[in-house]
Amino acid sequence: MSAPINRFHLLALAALLALPACTRSDPTAALSSGLVPRGEISGGLEPMGGPPTLSAGMPVSDTMATGSTQAMAPTQVAALAPAPSPAGAMVGDVQFLPVVGAPPAKAELLAGALSRNAAARGIVIRPAAGPVAALRLKGYFSTLTEGRRTMLVYVWDVLDSSGARLTRISGQEPASGTGGSDPWSAIGPQTIDAVAARTLTEAAGLLSRQG
Repeated sequence: MSAPINRFHLLALAALLALPACTRSDPTAALSSGLVPRGEISGGLEPMGGPPTLSAGMPVSDTMATGSTQAMAPTQVAALAPAPSPAGAMVGDVQFLPVVGAPPAKAELLAGALSRNAAARGIVIRPAAGPVAALRLKGYFSTLTEGRRTMLVYVWDVLDSSGARLTRISGQEPASGTGGSDPWSAIGPQTIDAVAARTLTEAAGLLSRQG
């Protein structure tokens, strides 16, 4: 005659019968519960420096996707920025807008003089038609003749990126020759080079103070 089955034996038997059911549970349950590390969601570890990869069917907002890509992708800012000139430490970018009052030939001389003198003062000249720089200069030129002496008079409106005037750079430079009936003919490369040098020195000072 078999011994009677007490309550303890019944509980032990019930536990043994329930154990296989636990081992046959859904293997994807941990994914939905968030127990799996994020790298395993996509089937592998995330590459260093690369954007995160998400498994199919995981909704993600456009904002989150864009933000993640921007944060993880390598930046190229240093490679795209102009290299500082060996002649001097770079202090900033300047745009020169078309000048008013100077004949085309003198305006061309001025453009060349500005280009030659910019590097020595740590200035990079950006094209006027390109992206707006933090500092833009709009120039006004005229000549002043007193007796046999001719002066080149210049005024630069210094504008910020919004077009608001910050200050003015102005001065006058004696002509290197005599003009006769046309005072502009007395304005030679030496005079224009001096104006360019003074203008860029003032602009470099403004950029340095801007930080």
